[in-house]
Amino acid sequence: MGRFQLITALAKRASLAGDFNAQVQQFVTDARTLAADGLTLAEVAQLFQALIVLAVQAATQLTNAGAQKKDFVLQAVAYLYDAIAPSIPLPFFVQPFRFLLRPHVRNLVLAIADGVIEVIYARLKAPQPA
Repeated sequence: MGRFQLITALAKRASLAGDFNAQVQQFVTDARTLAADGLTLAEVAQLFQALIVLAVQAATQLTNAGAQKKDFVLQAVAYLYDAIAPSIPLPFFVQPFRFLLRPHVRNLVLAIADGVIEVIYARLKAPQPA
């Protein structure tokens, strides 16, 4: 099984873990294990995309208001970022500054995730063709 298929399998496994928190915890734990061997940028992107889809689907089951659900999903993205940040590849010449860049990259990831959440939610809410 390739790593991209493995990430898809991780999301599927996490979706069976129970409530929102259990699903996010399961996914991030598995992602951290996967990241121990290092990640490519494509794998990092797929991890974030898979987590956002998983978290948005899980959040739709919550009774909280929409803005609060979105905040929960963003917190899940931040949790994943913090878990895999040491494994995110950076150019060699930037490595000595990783600790200085980390909070800025985190904010960038969260800003991008904010828009991605809206797109994924819209797709999930769109009527499915028969």
